[in-house]
This record gives sequence, structure tokens and C-alpha cells, in this order.
Amino acid sequence: MEPMCAYDLREGTNKDGVYEDKTRYDLNGTQKTEILTNEFQKIVDKHNTTNPLFAYLSFHAVHGPIVITKKDIELIKDVYHRTPRNSNKKRAQILSMGTGMDRAIGRVVETLQRANMWENSIIVFANDNGGKSGLSNNWPFQRAKSSILEGGIRVPSFIHSNLLPKSRLGERTDNLMDMTDWLPTMLSMAGCDSQPPTGKVFDGVDQSEMITSEVENVPEVGPRDEILHHLDYLKTYPHRNLQDPRE
Repeated sequence: MEPMCAYDLREGTNKDGVYEDKTRYDLNGTQKTEILTNEFQKIVDKHNTTNPLFAYLSFHAVHGPIVITKKDIELIKDVYHRTPRNSNKKRAQILSMGTGMDRAIGRVVETLQRANMWENSIIVFANDNGGKSGLSNNWPFQRAKSSILEGGIRVPSFIHSNLLPKSRLGERTDNLMDMTDWLPTMLSMAGCDSQPPTGKVFDGVDQSEMITSEVENVPEVGPRDEILHHLDYLKTYPHRNLQDPRE
């Protein structure tokens, strides 16, 4: 077996990758977003800051199953509107999960600041797909999650770091970027090789130049000019694999 480059230390799995049944019934009624943030704080608090740290924090918010807290419902109860397709109650529940995520991100920032790691950190906020239909809409984009139209595949993202040029503060770009680009991009920004040493290549492309350049040097066109979507459909729905019969 090849040596592992990282361990999955999620609850229920030990450092050797062996599953141990440690179902946390004592956490019933607690949002997963809060649980994950607590674990992040523990990791940072005991981290040796002379060594680098990579943390991938997937909040599962906003996402089903819907788990709400009374305090978050109270905060947003007056800011949503009734629509023909969405009840006030359901919409409030969705928004309350977003409020909980906002609070968790604030705790992440505070944790890094307390550990004197904030000034040397790169923070990426990203999403994997558009909102689900029936609970909201993705206007002005058409359709929703599971669609290949922009409402399903185009999402906002941002990156923050005090290591980036001050001229880029508040700047935005509409250049194409796929979620697979984050791996080579973050490797490059961390001073590592942006491609694996095996001779193979990552699916993503390195977008670090677009992110780290001074505002006057930002490329007008990024390194990506197309994005490949829904390859799984070719296996699940082979009849949709339309090809030119002349080829």
C-alpha cells in the first residue's frame, strides 16, 4: 500500500483509517455547521503554527436536511417575502441555515486571528451548484440545481488573504473558473507544484495568476475557455450521447 498523504480524522474514524462506532447521540439537535466549526477550532488551537495547515470545511449549508435553530429564525423572520411557490415558514428555515453559516464563517476568522494565523492565511469560499428549485430561485439565471443552465452551474465565489495585492481589494472577474481549478490554483499559491509529480495532470488549470496579479496586470482572458459538464449523464443516459455519424 502506498503511504497516505493525509488522514481522514472525521468522527468515527481513527488516524489509521479504521472505522470505530462513535455515534454522537449527545449532539442531537445541533446543526452540523456548528459541529464542524467546533472541530475546526480544536484543530487550529492545537496546531503548531510553524507548520502549514490545510483545512477543507464543508458546512452542508445551505443544504438538506433542514435543521434550524430558534435564534436564527428570530433573526431573519422579518426579511423574507411570501411568493406563490414558497411558504413563509419554509423560506425562513432556508434563510436561517444561511444565517448559521454566516456565524460559523465569522468563528473561523476569529479562530485564525486568535491563533495568529490570519495574516498568513488564504480563505476560499466556494459553492458546487445553484440553488434547488422550489425553495427559491436563481434569478437572473435560468433553472436550478441539476440543470446545465446557468442557474444550476454558475455560482459566486470569493477569496480573501492579506497576502494578495491591496489593489485587488473588492475586485471581481467574470473569467471562467471550474471547481477543479481550485486544487492546482491553491497548490501554486501555497508555493507548491501545481501539477502532480507522477507525470499525469490535474483536470483543473492553475488560475493563480488571475488571483495574485496586481490589478493592472490581471489577464483579460483567463486560462480556461470551456467547462465540461455532466459526464455522468453519458453513463446514466447513453441515448443522450449524440455524435456525428460521419465521424
